[in-house]
Amino acid sequence: MPSKRTVAVLLCGALIGCSGGDGDAPASSDRAVSAPSADRESGDFASPTPADSSRLSLDWSGTYSGIEPCPDCPDTAVTVTLSDDGRFERTLRPLSDSPVPDIHRGRFEWNDRGSAVTLIPDDGDPAYYQVGEHRLFLLDGQGERVVTESGANVVLDQHLGDPRIEGRRWRLVELGGAPVDAEGLRERPYFELDPEDDRVHGNASCNMFNGAYAIRSGQRITFGPNLAMTMMACPDMAVEDRFTDVLTSADSFSVGANGALTLNRARMAPLARFEAVDSDG
Repeated sequence: MPSKRTVAVLLCGALIGCSGGDGDAPASSDRAVSAPSADRESGDFASPTPADSSRLSLDWSGTYSGIEPCPDCPDTAVTVTLSDDGRFERTLRPLSDSPVPDIHRGRFEWNDRGSAVTLIPDDGDPAYYQVGEHRLFLLDGQGERVVTESGANVVLDQHLGDPRIEGRRWRLVELGGAPVDAEGLRERPYFELDPEDDRVHGNASCNMFNGAYAIRSGQRITFGPNLAMTMMACPDMAVEDRFTDVLTSADSFSVGANGALTLNRARMAPLARFEAVDSDG
């Protein structure tokens, strides 16, 4: 099992913009780190044959996101896109007031075992990740998984598509278990997920909104972190306020046998229920 290092040293070496000692930070290099490869979920290390490597056996290209903590700077929302042509984009967005994203682009290289990649930006320091099934595990410069103080791996989850819910308009029919009365609303709330650019847009009953969304394994979904909204005032804003709270707090979804969509949080009762309608419905 990978050794548990001090998070303050490891994460500030892996995340761009953290302060602290740089003696243990990965040095800039044009070579991929010779990180050991782990069994996808168990963490058991082995030397796979080329056919068993993540590079050859997994559908690794795509976008991944998650939170990378740092004790000496704000926790950071990180998004990494790995392209088939060997290029990457990595966005760092500190979880602080009025965050300004830090975007790095460059190329990435696989290690000899095809189990890990080194992101080599056009400017800045490299970053290291082990490639698992629908996951990237943050590594330090010695190829060890970075863990938090609680012993958890620092993981970015791959964004996945779900044609059952993407490319359709979902109209709100129930909030907190109660039917939604559209009388008096400027428009019945709805949202649409556009898989082309991973963007959500819709109407919250008074104001239009748009932003990012991510679908992950296990029917998990997140909206945001920040949704942009128009600023109109309407006589009744109660439904809009509750609807936007649902979008920002939901972490999973389910699709019933009748085709209805529910947004949920943890194992609680559904936060909201939706029905699929035509875009002009």
